[in-house]
Amino acid sequence: MPISSRLTKKLAAALAALVIGGAWFFTLRPSSLGGPAGYIIVSGASMQPTLHSGDLALVMRDSSYRPGDVVAFQVGNNLVIHRIVGGSAELGFDVKGDNKPDVDPWHPAPDEILGKMWFNLRSVGQLVESARRPLVFAGLATGAAVFAFPPQTRKRRKKRAAVGSYLGRAISSLGESSSLTALLSVAGVLTLAMTAAAIYSFSQPLQVAETVDLPLHTHRSSFTYTVHTLPSTLDPDGVLGPVSPSPTEDVPEASEAKPRIVFTRLARNLELEFDYVLDGPQPAAIQGEFLATLQISAGDAWSNSFELAPPAPFAGNTLSRAVSVDFEEVSALIERVEQETGFEAGSYSVAVIPTVLVRGQLGSQPVDDSFAPRFNMTFSRTQISLDADLARSEARTRPETTVRENSVSVLGRPVAVRLARWTSLPGALIALGTTVMLLLVGVFGFGQAEGAQIAARYGSLILSVKTTDIPENGRSVEVATIRDLVRLAQQNGRNIMHMRLGKAAHLYFVQEGDITYRYSIPGARPEE
Repeated sequence: MPISSRLTKKLAAALAALVIGGAWFFTLRPSSLGGPAGYIIVSGASMQPTLHSGDLALVMRDSSYRPGDVVAFQVGNNLVIHRIVGGSAELGFDVKGDNKPDVDPWHPAPDEILGKMWFNLRSVGQLVESARRPLVFAGLATGAAVFAFPPQTRKRRKKRAAVGSYLGRAISSLGESSSLTALLSVAGVLTLAMTAAAIYSFSQPLQVAETVDLPLHTHRSSFTYTVHTLPSTLDPDGVLGPVSPSPTEDVPEASEAKPRIVFTRLARNLELEFDYVLDGPQPAAIQGEFLATLQISAGDAWSNSFELAPPAPFAGNTLSRAVSVDFEEVSALIERVEQETGFEAGSYSVAVIPTVLVRGQLGSQPVDDSFAPRFNMTFSRTQISLDADLARSEARTRPETTVRENSVSVLGRPVAVRLARWTSLPGALIALGTTVMLLLVGVFGFGQAEGAQIAARYGSLILSVKTTDIPENGRSVEVATIRDLVRLAQQNGRNIMHMRLGKAAHLYFVQEGDITYRYSIPGARPEE
């Protein structure tokens, strides 16, 4: 195989290895080396049939996790890989094995999760475990050493002794290879890309301050109501309810219940039960007060409030209270205001507003907060529309400024700025050095044999020929250097003729009448 062909293939292989290595470094580098990936050897049957003992699972860090994701997280000194089945990022995820009936006792938060599974390789983990055994590892290391450093035969010693000569010929062949332009283009693009990456990474701060909302606690409540009416043809029993929140009502997109309607002439009173819990990640020591008011309003025209339940103390993070609304009293109040003002609205807003005032401790965090959800009704002369949203919650957070390592996006994956600096700057220098070397080889013939150097420097003047007719009675003049022949050709506006006479043997000449000016390069000595 010609040297140029072998060199081209080796350079292509080196570039491919560089690209593959870079892709692995930025996308599949393990977390132990600061990368986004984790490699888990599965042990046990808790995730069957998804994962089996001995499988190798690849997990990748993600910005968010959701039910259905198979994630790996640390429990003590062990790694667990199970599926998210519920919970939240704020309060921790509920996880369990696919082959287990119960949810795990652990509730990992997003920052405790190593990553979610991208794919798994069946039984590959067993091979990795086998390779870790001392005897197997020693055998593999010995085999690798023998392969990398085989015994030095006479032929191999002779070959190694000719490395310098081979490299020289390889560089020379590179200058003559048609692949030089392509390699120079690739090196130039890599130089620009790595230089731009280095400039960008050094323009970014190593650390950034950001404000995050840390979860403190959540107020959760629900309403259950019963409406008493006069017995009628439509409702002989005269009772509507009890009506409670539906199981899907805590999922906003699934809550599509329509308001219940009762007729004003038949309605007598509303019994409303209010259940409350203060939910937090830490043990609670809570005291507080509960009170309830009834608010009646006619848009922006007028509003009036009445006490339904006076303030009453309670202890603990749960509460259950009941209040009653007399519809006949509400109707009487509306009629009285209409008579006094002469203003009649088409409909009125009636709201029961339970208010919970809480004080105390949630773990180490003090709590002094209030929660006042509304049970809304629309009241008209003919009908009363009752609230359909019976489950309410409000999360409380506190802002906190933290300092974190800054990152930049590479191939869609976050890479620390510090790491980007330490990789892009050396990469730019290496790419620049490669570009300069290729330019020296291609333009100035640097490091090449004399024939390749002449072709690189004076190629525009040289005309290659196979044969030539030199006058029999002509005179031949041997010039001292190729530069002398170049000056002669340029002065007379002629080309330099070039003939390859053999292995590394070249003849350059310019004919002026019966005088032939020559410059020759003798052939190389035969190799031993």
